[in-house]
Amino acid sequence: MHISCIHHAYIMHTSCIHHAYIMHTSCIHHAYIMHTSCIHHAYTMHTTCIHHAYIMHTSCIHHAYIMHTSCIHHAYIMHTSCFGCNFLYLRPL
Repeated sequence: MHISCIHHAYIMHTSCIHHAYIMHTSCIHHAYIMHTSCIHHAYTMHTTCIHHAYIMHTSCIHHAYIMHTSCIHHAYIMHTSCFGCNFLYLRPL
């Protein structure tokens, strides 16, 4: 009776430890998977945002540059053609 109780208690105790260990490690594993997937997701989100911002920013700079240079070019053409026009008008007959 005593030995069987000890045996039973031992089985119960070790199975509880085993169960707790399985539960604990699976929780750690799950938490690790969850955590790393969150980090991965955040990283993916962050890098795409940076990439998107970079694309947006550089295209804005590129667009502004094109706009600016075309304005300068247009102003230059307009200005020089005005000078040309004035030159023609001011030319002695």
